[in-house]
Amino acid sequence: MQKKQWSEEIPKYFNSRENLKYVFLLTDCRTAFKKVDLEMIDILESLNLHYQIVLTKSYKLNNKEKEKTLQRLKDQKSMMLFSIKDEGSIFTLISKINALLSN
Repeated sequence: MQKKQWSEEIPKYFNSRENLKYVFLLTDCRTAFKKVDLEMIDILESLNLHYQIVLTKSYKLNNKEKEKTLQRLKDQKSMMLFSIKDEGSIFTLISKINALLSN
């Protein structure tokens, strides 16, 4: 799918999903935020959709790099570091999803 078509179809999809209350936007923490990520955030905000940014692959960063990444992206509303190798971050994400599903 071409980018122009994608940028037209995603808002249509979100608008047609009446039961859609929350979106998890996954992006690589080492390259966040690419233009496509920023465009998706703009789409979500223009549609007044609540969202959580999940910075994936955090296991590839040391603690100093993690802190630097979070500081650089501090203006984002809702963000978390995530690593498939870290049971704590897996539990946190699952808990957030479960909380949303129970509402």
